[in-house]
Amino acid sequence: MRRLKILKELKRPIITLTFIYAFSIFIFCFAVISHLNASIVTDSASKGSITNTKITSSEIKNLIIKNVPSEAENISFSYDDKYCTYLYNSDIYIKEIVSNKLVKKIHEQPGIKKFMLMGNSNIIMYFTTLNGRVKLKTYNIENGLMIIQKSFIIPKNSAIKSVDYSSATNLIFVNMGQSSGNNKKDKIYYINIMKNVKQIIPGHLVNNMLLSNNSLALYFEDGNNNLYCHSKLIVGVKRAHIIGCDANDNVYARSLDDKSKIYIVNNNKLIKTQRLNDLNFIRFYTNKSDVYVIYKNYIINLKSKAKLTYNNNLKFIGMGGLNVYFRDNNNNIVGLNRTI
Repeated sequence: MRRLKILKELKRPIITLTFIYAFSIFIFCFAVISHLNASIVTDSASKGSITNTKITSSEIKNLIIKNVPSEAENISFSYDDKYCTYLYNSDIYIKEIVSNKLVKKIHEQPGIKKFMLMGNSNIIMYFTTLNGRVKLKTYNIENGLMIIQKSFIIPKNSAIKSVDYSSATNLIFVNMGQSSGNNKKDKIYYINIMKNVKQIIPGHLVNNMLLSNNSLALYFEDGNNNLYCHSKLIVGVKRAHIIGCDANDNVYARSLDDKSKIYIVNNNKLIKTQRLNDLNFIRFYTNKSDVYVIYKNYIINLKSKAKLTYNNNLKFIGMGGLNVYFRDNNNNIVGLNRTI
């Protein structure tokens, strides 16, 4: 009996130590995997960063995409520079860049409202609305597989205002605007990896929103251009418009009162501000790895300060994995086949 009692008393600390060791190993493995994942994200992002260089018309000869209408919306290029996608007359068009071949035209009734080409795969995510429901579908360009991922009910008189997603966290956010007479309000729906749909009622009109790459941070600006993160007002930022985020989840916003001022925030904190030397910019562009300022004949990377110069007869359209794309005087989309 005494021996049995001693064994029982010894058993408790052994179990406790076993649990402590197991938990410690779990924490160590989690830290290592997180570090490796961060390294992969940073490395892949750096491949698309521009360096100080100049583009001339004679250099652009390898990639020519013809017959993309000037009215086409959301012209995007795949991460491997294989496909060009765009929305035209509520249909999605997918073209193979090298051959200029139309691979697929996606038509839905009563029309496609929003679509996104996933940043790390050749999969298109798009939305349709019909009879008070939103349908989220995906189309895999490589194997032609189309899947209805989710369908959910929305209030009457609702329309999709904006969409954002993160491939790292597998979250999708949809901002729905609802109007009844002069009464307008927004409601944000988010879909997680388990395809569960939840709602966020921000209490403000949402002019613009952005989901960070590697965390659950959702940024949005209200009807007065106040900037929020996690529905909390970001102190120190006044009247700003979100323009994009980088691979480190830093979010860039342009001041509406001072055209040269760029706010850089992370979560609810203002990290720093920076100034634009040239105020004659056309627009901003982001691929969720970097944020760029687009001028008539050059581009500036806001993070690295690298500069890309090109001819005045070219109009910047977007970036793929290793290429930059322009529209030329013949209304063709042309690409520079080199790392920039």
